[in-house]
Amino acid sequence: MVEEVRPGIAFCFATTEVDRISAALRSRLFEIEIRPLGLDKGITFLRNIANKEEIQYEDEALALLAGLGQGQPRNLLQALDQVREVGDVTREQVREVFGIDQSEKLVDYLMALAEGDFARQTQVISTWNEDLREQVRLVQLFLLSLYYNDLLKIRLILDPMVASITALERQPIVLAFKAS
Repeated sequence: MVEEVRPGIAFCFATTEVDRISAALRSRLFEIEIRPLGLDKGITFLRNIANKEEIQYEDEALALLAGLGQGQPRNLLQALDQVREVGDVTREQVREVFGIDQSEKLVDYLMALAEGDFARQTQVISTWNEDLREQVRLVQLFLLSLYYNDLLKIRLILDPMVASITALERQPIVLAFKAS
């Protein structure tokens, strides 16, 4: 079969478990490693599809979807379809469909931090249903995002969830940090 292929016919094997293909067969194959799309490319991919399909969307929603799809085009399309079935592709719809509520806690925590309200910081951390390491990671990424996007005005997407936080939500935090 594979050894005696007729002219004009090519076989394509796709697997995540290359080691399960026999050595004899692998010796006759070209190996092409396909890597996930980066976050920016994932967002661009989703934007192009949404525009072609005339799907209404928010940029923040596409950022969240790009992170959820982990750079895999098939996953990105499936996530977009899941949200589209419910309605327009908005940040709130994505949050609802996929059960994401971290950004609200993150914004609350950063606002308390910017205002120097230690009691509120502690309260937010204690009610935030996320691993402490993940909380720290998100806080760090949010601060970096504020620095690059809001202070230096350099568009940089570090994390889809952080990128889904709107400029309107970020502005009071920036102003509170500037005031302190």
